[in-house]
Amino acid sequence: MSSTTSLPRNAKNKINRRKTREHHPKTLPEITQDPIPDQELQDLEHQIQQTFSWPEHKIPQTYQIDATKGQLQGKDVYVHAGTGSGKTAIAAAPHAHPKSKGKVSFLVSPLIALQDEQAENMRTEYGLTAIAINSAHGGLTKENMEVCFSNVWRSQG
Repeated sequence: MSSTTSLPRNAKNKINRRKTREHHPKTLPEITQDPIPDQELQDLEHQIQQTFSWPEHKIPQTYQIDATKGQLQGKDVYVHAGTGSGKTAIAAAPHAHPKSKGKVSFLVSPLIALQDEQAENMRTEYGLTAIAINSAHGGLTKENMEVCFSNVWRSQG
């Protein structure tokens, strides 16, 4: 007993009529950054305090400095810390180093309200230009990407 699967009447025609798009990936420029040596990061704590106008008594925590150094040295950094423990400072802190001038950072958050809050904190607490790109603000549009990579969004270092 043989079983055959029959396609709907127009299925073959629809398959044949589909336009196939050839995918030609664009060649992107290689992004490289030489790791910043430890001796150039010795004053990082002071640079963070000065850049973000933190009072003398407010100093970055050790894990914040370590995570920031890791980023500036081109390492992958993973931080698991509770709400309100200072993770946003880790995202902002590399912009306190002079070698971050002209850099753009992307901070990914799961909730629209959190994205909006973090963008606001980047602007008010760290003096950085920031935008939340999500469905509440029109999504990821060509215009948003052009603005993100224009000089408006680049770190002034």
